[in-house]
Amino acid sequence: MQKKTIKIDARAGIRCPKCSEDIENTFVTQVDKGTDVNIAVEMLKHAYNKAYDTAILISRDADFAGVVKIIKDLGLNVELVLFEDSRLEAQELSETVDNITLIEKSEYPGLERI
Repeated sequence: MQKKTIKIDARAGIRCPKCSEDIENTFVTQVDKGTDVNIAVEMLKHAYNKAYDTAILISRDADFAGVVKIIKDLGLNVELVLFEDSRLEAQELSETVDNITLIEKSEYPGLERI
């Protein structure tokens, strides 16, 4: 994650709905900086080095489908872990893996999906 500063000034034209004054503020937030690429590189590096028999991927991002195919071509297995309500969102990725484990909401009542 990388820090990103967002500055809102009068030129943005954002007005308070209650008082109609221009909103001016500076926010500091975190943005993803290449996480998917880093995960893919690490998965491939360790696959080529035969450091594992089975990779466990926790994602619904279809961008990983190509990585999964390469790992499987190397003779290794890939298992996918998903929240039960995100399975439809991960259809393309789901079709490439060897096994899918679903995390049911009832198993982790305090867990919220981001």
